[in-house]
Amino acid sequence: LASGFRRADVVRLVTQCLHSLGYERAASELVDESGVQCWPEPVSRFRAALLHGEWGAADALITNLHLPDPASRRVRFLVHRQHYLERLEAHDAAGALACLRERLAPLEQPHFALPPPDGCAAIAAAGGGDGKSGNGGVTVAGREAAPSAMARCGAGGGGSGDRSGDGDLGGARLGGSVQELSTYLLCRSVEELKARSGWDGGGGASRRLLLDELQEHIPPSLLLPENRLETLLQQAVRWQTLHAPPLTPDDVSPSLFEDVSFRHDGLPREASLVLEGHTDEVWCVAFSHSGAALASASRDGAIVLWDATQPQFARRALIPAHSGAIASVAWSPDDTLLLSCAAD
Repeated sequence: LASGFRRADVVRLVTQCLHSLGYERAASELVDESGVQCWPEPVSRFRAALLHGEWGAADALITNLHLPDPASRRVRFLVHRQHYLERLEAHDAAGALACLRERLAPLEQPHFALPPPDGCAAIAAAGGGDGKSGNGGVTVAGREAAPSAMARCGAGGGGSGDRSGDGDLGGARLGGSVQELSTYLLCRSVEELKARSGWDGGGGASRRLLLDELQEHIPPSLLLPENRLETLLQQAVRWQTLHAPPLTPDDVSPSLFEDVSFRHDGLPREASLVLEGHTDEVWCVAFSHSGAALASASRDGAIVLWDATQPQFARRALIPAHSGAIASVAWSPDDTLLLSCAAD
C-alpha cells in the first residue's frame, strides 16, 4: 500500500474487526475475495477449539504452532487450567482431578514448583510418585490420599491461591501451579470457586481472556491480538489528544471520521483584571494552596500579596524582600510561609 503497510496485514485486521462486530458473512466474503486468512489454518483451528471448549483438540493443535519449549509448555498449562476450572464448574470432580494429574502436573517441572504452604503436604508433580491411584485420590508425598485429604491445603480461606513466584505458569489469581489449583477441589459451590479464583466461568468472558493471556506466549504474527484494529484506533486518538494544544476539546468522544479538533474559545483573549502594585516587570506569580491569596514577585525586588477572596483582588501587603530581581516564589504546604529566590 502507499502508506507502507502490507495489504495482507490490513486485510487481516479488517477481517478480525468484522468477526468481532458479528459480521461473519462479510468477513467470509472478504477472505474469499482477498485470499488472505485472518489467522493461519493451525491457529484458526486452535482458536476455534478454545472458544468451543474442545480441549483435547486444542492440546493436539499446539504442536502445529511450532512454539519453543518454554512457550509451548506455558500455553498447554493455561489451556488445561481453563479445562480444569470448567470441569469443576460442571461438578465433574473426577474429570477435574484427571486433568490436574494427567495434563497439568506433567507440565510443572520440579524447579518451577512453588514451595508448599505451612502445614500442607506437597502434591507430587511429574516424577513425584508413580502418578497412579486406585481409589480416585491423588499422590501426596509419595502415598495415596483421597481428595478429601487435601482439606489440609488452603481450607477455610484463600489457601495458596494468591501465591506467586518463579514457578508461576499462569495468572496468580487463577492459580499458577498445580498446588494452587488443587485447592479449588475443596470449593463447596461454583460461587465459591469463582470468588476464590477470580474466574467468571466457562460461559463468561474467561475463554476470551484466555486468548489474551496466550498472546503473551504466541507471536502476534500467528495469533492476532484481540480487537487489534480497535486498539490501534484508540492509540491514534490518544496520540492526537496528547499532542494537541491544551485547549477544550470539541467533543468528549472524538469522531473517527476526522482528526481530534479543539475550540479556541477556551483561550483567554481579554484581561478581566489588572493588578497594579509593582514598579517593574512581574516575573512570577503563585496562588496559595487554599486559593485565598496570590503572591506576585517582580524585577523590582518586591513581593505583593493579593486577597484572592475578593473580586478585585485587593492588595494585602507589599514586602520589599530583595535588592535584586525575584525569579521565583512559592508557598509552604500550610500557606504560612513564602519562599522567594532572587538575583541578590
